[in-house]
Amino acid sequence: MARVIWVEILSRGGQVVARHRCAGPELRIGRSYQSDVIIDDPAVAPDHLHVTRGEDGAILVVAASANSPFAIHGERRERDLVDGDTVLRIGHTSLRIRDETYAVPAAAGIVEPKPLWFALSLVNEFQERGERALAAIGGTSLADTEIEMKLNVSLGAAWSVTT
Repeated sequence: MARVIWVEILSRGGQVVARHRCAGPELRIGRSYQSDVIIDDPAVAPDHLHVTRGEDGAILVVAASANSPFAIHGERRERDLVDGDTVLRIGHTSLRIRDETYAVPAAAGIVEPKPLWFALSLVNEFQERGERALAAIGGTSLADTEIEMKLNVSLGAAWSVTT
């Protein structure tokens, strides 16, 4: 059974916008309907890239013709070995080629957002603390004092009083 190769189409910010699963000894990338992965980019040739595996399992990318090179880190190439982190540029499209052995990071923990009432209760609590601090240093009222409140619901809150 042929090993699977994944082609990821990336946004300008490097985020994955599409993934294509391809199985077989070779895959073709281009604008043509004969391609395994079709790229909707007028600057991409109908048959732009061929992707194969070496005997050692390494992924080899080859330009289909001298008129359809690709770039890695802005450097023009016609053939190169790539790993799962290599970003290729063809036309105006960025893509990454990975196989099923690529190790993905562990799942990120989900942080539940705090309800608005929690944030408001923190503001009230720090306002009361500010008034107590003013009384302790001999201040008369909050109207005579600047209070700087920094509220970050996920991390707590901080305040300072200046007279």
